[in-house]
Amino acid sequence: TWLNKSVKNAEVEIEGYKIFRPDRKDKRGGGLCAYIRSPLKAQILKDLSGTSTTWFQQLWLQVQYKKIRSFAICAVYRPPDCHVSCFEDFLKPSSTYALSLNKPVIILGDLNCNLLQQNPDGLSLLNFASELNLKQLITSPTRITESSESLIDVVMSSTTDLVQESGVIESKVKIRNRLQINSTNFLSLLEKKLQTLQLK
Repeated sequence: TWLNKSVKNAEVEIEGYKIFRPDRKDKRGGGLCAYIRSPLKAQILKDLSGTSTTWFQQLWLQVQYKKIRSFAICAVYRPPDCHVSCFEDFLKPSSTYALSLNKPVIILGDLNCNLLQQNPDGLSLLNFASELNLKQLITSPTRITESSESLIDVVMSSTTDLVQESGVIESKVKIRNRLQINSTNFLSLLEKKLQTLQLK
């Protein structure tokens, strides 16, 4: 997000959504942000969330709507210069614990591993997903430039029952496309039109 304490929540809020944002404190760049729609109750899973010394970030939330079974969702960011060992060292332990809670788990974010190419970084990420029985739902490019296309933003789910559809929404700004996932349990809560916020 590149947000820091100088940016107030009011400047980036979206009406009808609660914002969760663990900004990167000591270095420019990075940062995570999650918006959870107001009818849903969400709480940060503090024991699982955090930033490593290599700036790998994960924000874990438990999300609940009325009496429907809750699920865990994790927003993640791996900087390009952070070694992929972070999957084994940081993401795997927290994901394993989240899965032990017997709740559906969704992990999403920018992991800077191009899954459209055969490479060691992408293989490391796919091995992580395979070991934990997580299904990578996005198969189309999420970053498009004039000279390249890459799939570096992921949505991984422990169950396909929770997700009705997923995909990439074309953006007018041809650098990053937006990801979309619709949950069968929560689809009725979502508006058909995506609400967007333009930051200046």
